[in-house]
Amino acid sequence: MAGFPTGRVVQNATFIGFRGNRGLAFQEWDNRFFFNEPHGTIGFVIVPPWSAADVEIGTHTIPGGFTIMLWIVQYQNPPTQHYWTCRYNASLGIGLSRWEFAAAASGSEEIAYHDDPAFKPERFEPRGVVARWTSGAEGELGLGPNTMDIFIGTLTAEMSKGVSIQLGSRPTPIADGGRMQWNTLGARLSSIFGTADVLPTQRIVGWWNEQRTRFI
Repeated sequence: MAGFPTGRVVQNATFIGFRGNRGLAFQEWDNRFFFNEPHGTIGFVIVPPWSAADVEIGTHTIPGGFTIMLWIVQYQNPPTQHYWTCRYNASLGIGLSRWEFAAAASGSEEIAYHDDPAFKPERFEPRGVVARWTSGAEGELGLGPNTMDIFIGTLTAEMSKGVSIQLGSRPTPIADGGRMQWNTLGARLSSIFGTADVLPTQRIVGWWNEQRTRFI
């Protein structure tokens, strides 16, 4: 299948993946997951052919108020009720779009977000996107239990952490895993990583500093 080239996929789980013009999919099984419970970090570089204005207002190929589900992990409990997702949400109104890391338990969604206008997507400009979550039992790195964070980086700015949340209820996982799906609306992905470690902020900043040197 023809598709965009990507950087090395770094993960600590077995997976089957494919890639194409629209994104990636990972089938997870045997209790070994790219998305890790109960804590972890996932990051990637995205170079979109669309801007915030494109998805807020719409173009001849993109409807206005569009939400781009960058990745989603759905648990069959049912999948529309229990999930984790990272997305770009342009459904909130003109000028109000934002990056989001969300989780839903029994259909009730809670959202960490980054809405600084300086970090919104621009056509063909790389953005670093990192989602981080802690466990409910302990929390990690001195963070509270069930903390969700989203970080965004640009070529001219270091990784910036958005508004964090502490989940009231976690999505209920299933023993045989789920399907991790990516849909980036034609954007190029690279340097994708997934780890069970809750990475310190300084390591996330360092990762993005390394990545953006490839584009400067």
